[in-house]
Amino acid sequence: MGVPPTPPGSTLAALPPAAAPAPAPAPAPSPANTVEIEFAPGAASVPPASLPGIKALAGKRGNRIIEALGRGDAASADPTAQEQGVTLGFARAQAIAAALAANGVPRGAIQVMSVAAGRGGMAQLLQ
Repeated sequence: MGVPPTPPGSTLAALPPAAAPAPAPAPAPSPANTVEIEFAPGAASVPPASLPGIKALAGKRGNRIIEALGRGDAASADPTAQEQGVTLGFARAQAIAAALAANGVPRGAIQVMSVAAGRGGMAQLLQ
């Protein structure tokens, strides 16, 4: 059984190629492998209350990478607010990375990320 012939003078629309299946979503971070850090508004210093969680996460690392994510408190999509948010988020991520390094995590095992929106930051073990 084949495809019937196309009558003369007619056009056959090309079919789009089949879409590849979507990749499986990344697993949600496990609460045991994630530390949320609450920074004071506008501040980039890791609060002392967050240090025990960071130390515990550093102790679980093994050979895995830890992501240090800083969020920058941007209140709008205005370009200036976004720029300031990314800058603050990056400073927070660097502070988290420094706290991880102070607890024995090699700098090469820390992935630093920054986003403009959101509050605080987090450190999480990546799989």
